[in-house]
Amino acid sequence: MSEARDALFDLAISALDNSSQEQADRDLAKIVTAFEERYGDNQKEVASSLQSIAKQIEASGRSEKAMEFKQRTTAIMLIHSMERRRGKGSTLTGIPALAPVKPALYDGIVYLMYFTAHFDRDLDFYQHILEAKITWDKVESQGRIVALKLARDPQIILVEDKRDTDLPTPLPVLGVADTFAAGTQLLGLGLERLGEVVTPAGTAQLFRGSQAVAIVKRPF
Repeated sequence: MSEARDALFDLAISALDNSSQEQADRDLAKIVTAFEERYGDNQKEVASSLQSIAKQIEASGRSEKAMEFKQRTTAIMLIHSMERRRGKGSTLTGIPALAPVKPALYDGIVYLMYFTAHFDRDLDFYQHILEAKITWDKVESQGRIVALKLARDPQIILVEDKRDTDLPTPLPVLGVADTFAAGTQLLGLGLERLGEVVTPAGTAQLFRGSQAVAIVKRPF
């Protein structure tokens, strides 16, 4: 492993152990930006490099921290992608803690949604390995959907889907003040509306472009 990747791994561990979430998010943003600068618009390579660091964290015996790393860097990748689409460029050190792209519309990340054809296996992993608690449980036509709470937000939404879906996971679910305005903006940015998934906060609308995202109206 290169010295540069070793340094990014050390930065990831430091960020995940940092009691200041704002500083931790800045450090995690540095890791995402480092890979974005190396691979440009190739989001697959960026995601693969981040996954490699997550596997290192997991191999060190810190499975929950590895999951947290994947969740938070996925959210940062989404924010960077949407900022680039709006012509603002990616922020490095000035990124707020999981900052919304546009405060008037986006309140932040409410859930991270995982689609799985192996629902019982994955639910067992979250409950018994990561010690997540089920906070909401519902059966829909496609299968079971549960919300799981770890030590820190956002909550996980595990969606049973027996079909071969090409939606990336985790899929960030953004809380929005106005679903019509936010949906119109996402369509204007070139994303395609794919459908809906029920969540504890209401029905989330799914969109996909070079990145995928879901939106749900904030209940508060």
